[in-house]
Amino acid sequence: MKVLKSVLALGIFVVFGLSSLSAQEPVKLQEVPQKIQVSDIPVKVKETLKKYANYTISKEATFTKKSNNSTIYTFKFTRGEFTQFVLIDQNGKVRGIKDQEGNNN
Repeated sequence: MKVLKSVLALGIFVVFGLSSLSAQEPVKLQEVPQKIQVSDIPVKVKETLKKYANYTISKEATFTKKSNNSTIYTFKFTRGEFTQFVLIDQNGKVRGIKDQEGNNN
């Protein structure tokens, strides 16, 4: 009787253990920012940067490949004492603006 109870308990443990393995979320692609020169960015992004001509634009930028096959470029803009980071996708659309503290505006 003790053997039957222990085999049953072990069987239930194995079933629940295997079911939790199949319920795990798929591993996401790591989105790591990579450096790029402003001269190497796509033409559509350069056209969007022309709208910010009254700002000082850093010569270096970063880009991140997202899991949906889009690329987001991050540029550092400075005007006076204020610094902001502008996020632009590969189609030239502005996706967001962040300040130095990382707050979205």
